[in-house]
Amino acid sequence: MSDALRQADSVIGGIPCDGRATVVRWNPSTGEPFVSIGQATEADVARAVAAARDAAPLMGELSPAHRATSLARAADTLSTHVDEWAMDMAEEMGKPISEALVECRRAVDVLRYHSQQVTAPLGEQFAAAATGSPIYTLRQPLGAVGLIAPWNFPAALPAWKLAPALAAGNSTVLKLSSAGALTGLRLVSALLDTDLPVGAVNVLLGDDPNIGRGLVSHPDIDAVSFTGSVRVGREVIGVASARGARVQAEMGGHAPLVVMADAELSDAVEAAATGAFASAGQKCTSTRRAYVASSRYEEFLDGLVARVSDMSTGPARDPATQLGPLVDAGARDRVLGAVREAASQGRLRFGGDVPSTPETAGGAYLTPAIVTDLPAEAPLATREVFGPALAVWPFDDEEDPVMLANRTEYGLAAAIFTNDLSVAERFVRRVDAGLVHVNSQTAGADVHVPFGGHSGSGFGTREQGREAYAFFTEDRTVYVDPAR
Repeated sequence: MSDALRQADSVIGGIPCDGRATVVRWNPSTGEPFVSIGQATEADVARAVAAARDAAPLMGELSPAHRATSLARAADTLSTHVDEWAMDMAEEMGKPISEALVECRRAVDVLRYHSQQVTAPLGEQFAAAATGSPIYTLRQPLGAVGLIAPWNFPAALPAWKLAPALAAGNSTVLKLSSAGALTGLRLVSALLDTDLPVGAVNVLLGDDPNIGRGLVSHPDIDAVSFTGSVRVGREVIGVASARGARVQAEMGGHAPLVVMADAELSDAVEAAATGAFASAGQKCTSTRRAYVASSRYEEFLDGLVARVSDMSTGPARDPATQLGPLVDAGARDRVLGAVREAASQGRLRFGGDVPSTPETAGGAYLTPAIVTDLPAEAPLATREVFGPALAVWPFDDEEDPVMLANRTEYGLAAAIFTNDLSVAERFVRRVDAGLVHVNSQTAGADVHVPFGGHSGSGFGTREQGREAYAFFTEDRTVYVDPAR
């Protein structure tokens, strides 16, 4: 890390907003000051929305080729700087560099995908029932849209929102988390270097909740796409919906993994370890619960403990690191408290403490926790704890794995390991999850398919794929009758 403190500022109408009050964030791997974040004001929210509103008609008038070229050009720029981009991510929010590289490349893929979707079919044609005259549908941009992205995927999630919004012809105001500001700003910078209209992409930084509230409640914001906690997501849904704005919200998760007696156990162990502990468990699709057939339970636990014991913990920038720090010390302490509470209610089989090695000194590290013998209603079993903690239970053959998986209010991701196709099909159809995996881990998302959940996990149209483009457009049905 450079001795110089990095600087991150909001960008409105293409101009950085320097001179604002700042908050310093620390590198979670080392505990050293890393970046100074300029704090946006409520006046900045109004200015950003005004800039987006002015740019909205200009975006709507751009040709599809123009929009496609701009997204592709930004993808080209980012692809040549993936290593630096990933290092920003590793140092500001603690994602291991091996994972950060994958995420940055995925964000480039998202831009390329939506650059190609610009020229995909936009509607359908029908015939009027009475006359046979043509009727067709088309999709129009919404106007100015608000985007709120979290810190845990600071390259991919802003790309998920910006790329389809811009491809559809909207202007944008993006609220970035301070913990992912540098990573998100590199994406924005690549877009600003294209020939999109001034004001098409605006960015707000800062920790004041009034920034997000001001964006969501602003009457000139036509739609809001939010990713974050259930509590904040429900507030966003309520405020935006009350004024008639379109809302898309991706919220929390508590993904179950079911291991049937006939499962390939080594595959299930690997999926549980990676699904629960990659990115220090800081994914909404992370595996939080595992239910294992009683006949394989102890074998599964032994294999899981052995696999997790082999994971290397260390600074995020080290290519050998598999388990990096949590995003900050506060997050680490919250998860540590939840694990200690769970250990008092059940049995701590592995980890759940702060490592004391020279490599982890000063950082926000926590060893992966594996907890068993928990009551079904325990907080760790029902509430999203955003960190490296996994609860495991045995179940008898006569128990319904779908019932076990559906124990929480969440409905984002779930997985089952089995070689029985009928069991897998029943699980796929009945489990309460928007993303279902058969013989693979709960985390993961392809750019060309819908991503999202329901129940306590999601609201509105899905992200990614063609559905992402659909959210940022409105249908128009056109009747064409010959002149008389």
